[in-house]
Amino acid sequence: MAAAAVVLTPVFTLPGTTHVAAGAALRNRPSAVINLSGVPSGYTLSAAYLYWAYASISGETADGVHNKMLFKGLAPTSSQVTLKGTTVGNGADPCWSGGSVFVYRADATKAIQSFIDAVGSLPLSYQVTLPAGAAGDVSGASPWSSAVPPLAEGASLVVILASASETGTTLVYDKKLAGRTIPGGSLAYSMSLVPAGFSTLMTTIGADGQVGGGYNDSATGETTTVNGTLIAGPGSTRSDGHWNGADGHAMPQLWDTATQDVSSLNDGSGTMSVLENSPGDCLVPVADVLSVK
Repeated sequence: MAAAAVVLTPVFTLPGTTHVAAGAALRNRPSAVINLSGVPSGYTLSAAYLYWAYASISGETADGVHNKMLFKGLAPTSSQVTLKGTTVGNGADPCWSGGSVFVYRADATKAIQSFIDAVGSLPLSYQVTLPAGAAGDVSGASPWSSAVPPLAEGASLVVILASASETGTTLVYDKKLAGRTIPGGSLAYSMSLVPAGFSTLMTTIGADGQVGGGYNDSATGETTTVNGTLIAGPGSTRSDGHWNGADGHAMPQLWDTATQDVSSLNDGSGTMSVLENSPGDCLVPVADVLSVK
């Protein structure tokens, strides 16, 4: 008998908003830059959340090692701040050096608002930097030639924007999903309390997706199905999957922030059912975000 689907409830529900999201890979890197696109004009900041993850760690570490990220706005440049995250999920190591994977979320709202106040506009680029000693290798080496734990995976920024005319609602899901490693196979879950609407935008954030091992790209079989319709991966109209390490392509891969229009799949039932299938790779879900209007 197949395992029952995991039911997720939103950790944040923000009416009168929409969202943009982007990410960057961090494996064997000391820092990376996240570039936002698709920001609507005339909107103001409502909330912002930064997600990141580490694999191959033995357990929850001391304060300041893995639960913090150095963060600053670029274009225009702002002062660097330290964001402190909370653990939103953990699970089995995704087929690297053993141990566990831990996923963190930090509220970046005050930091970004301070950047806006200082420079007069929303920065479109952000630098994330690992604390000293947080990762085993920051030399820029290929993940497939150096896998010294702890292994930094990547980081994604979700920016939620509001306007007086915006009728949509943004919902953030991570509890019971983040760190729920798919060790080759499938994961079924459903997002609950989804409003009915004519427009639905879905962002999927995940760790450890890849195509091949470095530059030797190969076909991947990961697929994503929503409410019974294949939306990503082989056989879908999108063709490309949500789990190809696109935030770090072609190297180091291993992190994805994929946003897709799934308006036709919101049937008004209040539920969006998801099936992630990974026939030959270990994957780590981090968070899903919906904006519905």
